[in-house]
Amino acid sequence: MTKRAMKGWLRVAIVALLVIGTAGPALANSELHPGGRLFFPLWDVSGPGAGRLTFIIITRLSLFGQTTPNSDADSFIPPSAIYNDDGTPAFTPPFNYSNNCRPRTTTNSVSEGVNAVHFQYYGKTCAPSSEIVHMSCADIDVFLLTGLNNTFVPPRNGFNGVLAQGDTGALDVHFVDDATLAIFSRIEENSLMGHAIISDVSEGWAAQYPAAAAKATQCNHCATIDGGNAVGYEAYPKEVFIPWVLADGFPQGGGTLKNLLSLWAPGFLPGDLLTGVGFQTTAIWYDGRERPHRRDKGGHSIVEFLGTGPTAIDSRFNISNWTCGHTDIGDKSENDSAPKSDLGPTAASCDPVFGGDLLDSVHQSDNFDSQTSTPIGWWDIVMNSDSQQPLPGFSRSGRGLVGVVLTSGAGGAEGKGAGEAIRLWHKDPCEIGPQGLGNALGPPHLRDVLIATLSPDYIVFFNAYTFTQQARICRGEFPPPPDPLRPTL
Repeated sequence: MTKRAMKGWLRVAIVALLVIGTAGPALANSELHPGGRLFFPLWDVSGPGAGRLTFIIITRLSLFGQTTPNSDADSFIPPSAIYNDDGTPAFTPPFNYSNNCRPRTTTNSVSEGVNAVHFQYYGKTCAPSSEIVHMSCADIDVFLLTGLNNTFVPPRNGFNGVLAQGDTGALDVHFVDDATLAIFSRIEENSLMGHAIISDVSEGWAAQYPAAAAKATQCNHCATIDGGNAVGYEAYPKEVFIPWVLADGFPQGGGTLKNLLSLWAPGFLPGDLLTGVGFQTTAIWYDGRERPHRRDKGGHSIVEFLGTGPTAIDSRFNISNWTCGHTDIGDKSENDSAPKSDLGPTAASCDPVFGGDLLDSVHQSDNFDSQTSTPIGWWDIVMNSDSQQPLPGFSRSGRGLVGVVLTSGAGGAEGKGAGEAIRLWHKDPCEIGPQGLGNALGPPHLRDVLIATLSPDYIVFFNAYTFTQQARICRGEFPPPPDPLRPTL
């Protein structure tokens, strides 16, 4: 590929995903919203030559319209500077801002609406590498991540330090004080939005997913964790779901699909060191006929195929272990279709039922009787209450989970590759997930009414509390103890 062709691919990769890539609408706290922290659970720069590329797209929401700004870079759009077509002001008080949003200069001045944003890259062994970027008040930037083998575009200076660990990893993003640029000089501002686009030049696909956003808030006891600013963040969930995924080995184009799960437990505070700090999960996945299958998995991070290869999370999640019919002994996973009384030995051995096959009248299906038999399933993954790197006064780390599944397949001679990224879902605030009873509730938002009268520290430290304490917080009846880091019931 020539440099001109490479530049052409960079231009079309984002457009291509509109046709060949989609993303699930899940986010860390139930919906797409700006935050003070963004976590990207997967960048992928694998492959020779151009290989795979990862585009990190970050937008800083213009802070005009936030009636309760939170930092010295609150907003820089005066109402008097914005007018309707007839010349009348488009906005009136209570907005009272000092300057216009405008492109940043070489001074990176906070007085001009520019704030520093810290990028903490993690490799597969969780060792970090970092860089600082500056964003003006209504900025949007595209950051291209490439691998060491990319002969067309070299890696970013702040990114290449993590590439010795491998060609996949994660990214943690948050605001920091421009005066120090230190990772612990956290700023309380909630204006970041982000997406990642992963594209494969050779296979001919692109896929995108939204970053996991967490809102920043005042947190008095966060300063005692690392000596930094008294700013913390909403907790990430401890139980997450893959709402659907085709089994590994599913045929498409000129090849088959593979599902790469990239699951991380971000640090309690953004940019925390994760080396030497593992986590354990219990995963239960269900096939198309509600059969449960369990696998326990742990590590510094979990970046493995669901059902492909010797390190697969569960080799049973492969069409080689599927059948289109129903088996009472449970030795095969079952497709999502009307089970056949004449059991098919493989996932693809049954045609749609047009009268030639007999239906299993005992095990009914809500699907159309004439549909194609499909090996499909969904996953429920819970983070076990971890004791590694516990917070002061707690027995738990206070961390949660963020993950994405990247499904991809080469196009073969047809050149029609496939790529899709699905962000993991989770239960609503204070709801119990299928595995969560006795372990964790869905983490609450800062805005939740029941706990609005409590200290924000309870939201930030939510995952570090016991299940009983979490339930009391969710009911709004947890009285603030003298020291939230040493809670008493």
